[in-house]
Amino acid sequence: MRIPKPAPDLRKYWQGEAADAFDKMIRLDRPDVQEAVRQINERYLPWDKIRFYGTPDGLTAEDLWAAVAQSRQSGRQPLPLSFSTSEHKLYYLSPAKHQEWLHHIDKRGGGSLGISANSALGDESERYLVSSLMEEAIASSQLEGASTTRKIAKEMLRANRKPRTKAETMIVNNYRAICEVRELQKEKLTPELLCHLQGVLTENTLDKPDAVGRFRRPDEPIRVVDSSSDEILHVPPAATELEWRIKEICDFANEIANPFVHPAVKASVLHFALGYVHPFVDGNGRTARAIFYWYMLKRDYWLFEYFPISTVLVRAPAKYGRAYLYSEISGGDVTYFIRYSLSSILSAMRGFYDYVAREEEAGREAAKLLESFPGLNFRQRCLVHDALKNPALECTFKSHQTKCHVTNPTARADLQGLVRLGLFQERKEGKARAFRPADNLRKVLHLPASVIAKPEKEKIPKSVAVTAPADKPLEGDNEPTPNQQRDLFD
Repeated sequence: MRIPKPAPDLRKYWQGEAADAFDKMIRLDRPDVQEAVRQINERYLPWDKIRFYGTPDGLTAEDLWAAVAQSRQSGRQPLPLSFSTSEHKLYYLSPAKHQEWLHHIDKRGGGSLGISANSALGDESERYLVSSLMEEAIASSQLEGASTTRKIAKEMLRANRKPRTKAETMIVNNYRAICEVRELQKEKLTPELLCHLQGVLTENTLDKPDAVGRFRRPDEPIRVVDSSSDEILHVPPAATELEWRIKEICDFANEIANPFVHPAVKASVLHFALGYVHPFVDGNGRTARAIFYWYMLKRDYWLFEYFPISTVLVRAPAKYGRAYLYSEISGGDVTYFIRYSLSSILSAMRGFYDYVAREEEAGREAAKLLESFPGLNFRQRCLVHDALKNPALECTFKSHQTKCHVTNPTARADLQGLVRLGLFQERKEGKARAFRPADNLRKVLHLPASVIAKPEKEKIPKSVAVTAPADKPLEGDNEPTPNQQRDLFD
């Protein structure tokens, strides 16, 4: 990844005779030019893209950029966060497209619902939640170079296996941190909280162990470098500025902004600001993404627990990096980063709602097949449902206990009950015991349960249907493919 080409210096563009400047203003005010500006601002294109954009008759790319920059000047909304100096602040704009996206986030992110996840998702809530938290932990670590497969990482987390490599340790740490964020959502953001989260995220992974849980020092210069070209992409502010910069970030997070800043925009700005300041020797990106989640949960967007947004970022890490760079080389216009962040949120939301819709359909099919087994509890029904989708499914007492957040005796009762009913089969290797679907599972499901075994009596929990809103599809620049959506909670 390379640093994008900086925009022309418009001070030189406007210099010259007064008549010449006046002539330029007249040309830039033409209807066709203003329409081109509107379309560019709808997508909020940077100069790096505009220079290749088709220009109206008689105009150069520099002319068009001058018209775009002029239109953006009046819409700036300053933020109480310093950029290059304490006097030079970050700012952002609110294009119409962003307002539309924020409307979708408000409707589908939980902020206005005021109800618990359990009542909205029913008995499946915990299962969704655990899987999505694992996905976020894995993807966030992979963004920072953790080289392991998603399958191996998820099996490790479900089995509660000790990590064997630095990459696996990063993933376990990320999972611990994202779980802690859920518990810390009512707390205020403080320097101590930031250091605590960074400590959880980087424990046993740094070459310099004493850098865990503290800010970087003046004798620890940091450079963000492109791994392929060794080009320096970002030089963070000096460590001597960290005290007042971190105070600015914490105050911004804890206080109600005036004028109002939408929570999703504010969370995105916090994400950018921590990445820009780079307060730690390592773990800055992971900490910034954890704080993004912390703020959204703090503002009651509870469904964000179910949106593993890093799975969107990791599919195109260069876009993530360029969103930072565009905001930096523009002189602190964080709109570029906000746009990328909102688009990623929408993509993760769409993946979730598409998954829920597919699960509803598959659930109806499984429900018909399970009519002969009314004594199964919800966890057992989920296992059979998963087995119908994946005949090679294999689980253990430990993996079922972790996945469903239940005790070991409950996990044993669930799996052994399925074996007694002939729905699963048990495989023993020494002391290890694993369970997989019966070879003739569909045939067994069509038989009355009384023919196979008498099921244990158990109160059947009420099921609450989850229905994806019948709105038009969510828009975003990073929409997952059908296969990526299907794999999300495997």
